[in-house]
Amino acid sequence: MDANYLSKALSLLERETPLKLRDCGTYCHSICCKGGSLDKTVFLFPDEKELFFEQNYKFLHTKANFSYDALVCDGICDRKYRPLGCRVFPLFPLATKIGDTVKISVVFDPRAKRICPLSNNMNNISKSFIKAVKRAGEYLILDKKQQEYLLSLSDELREYANLSYKLGISS
Repeated sequence: MDANYLSKALSLLERETPLKLRDCGTYCHSICCKGGSLDKTVFLFPDEKELFFEQNYKFLHTKANFSYDALVCDGICDRKYRPLGCRVFPLFPLATKIGDTVKISVVFDPRAKRICPLSNNMNNISKSFIKAVKRAGEYLILDKKQQEYLLSLSDELREYANLSYKLGISS
């Protein structure tokens, strides 16, 4: 396991938040951190479970088109042990493969649009946070396992956004 790229991505977002010098949870009463049910899970990147295992988090193993682990949030955590999915929220480092090259673009996570009041305008988000999310994605694609996972999750998010659009759901 080479967690160097994952560790670098996590460290880039350790102190960054969507709002410069403010707790974004004041806008929505920290709805993304409420936890408490299986629908409030955070998908974990490869090797992330091992990094957080000692923190007594609850894990749920899920299978879809690919295997991944998910953290069942209980709503309380030590911020320095937040998974990458929490650290990048409400954004996502969307990976796109063009030939042999993988590019990262920062987008709103389509799942966030229903719960995060910041997700209606990229101008609401701190520029340094956006840059940190992009750099984190760029580190992740340097590792083959992380790149494959990021590409797969990016495809899943595109499908989610497309389905929401087709159904007329504001995502």
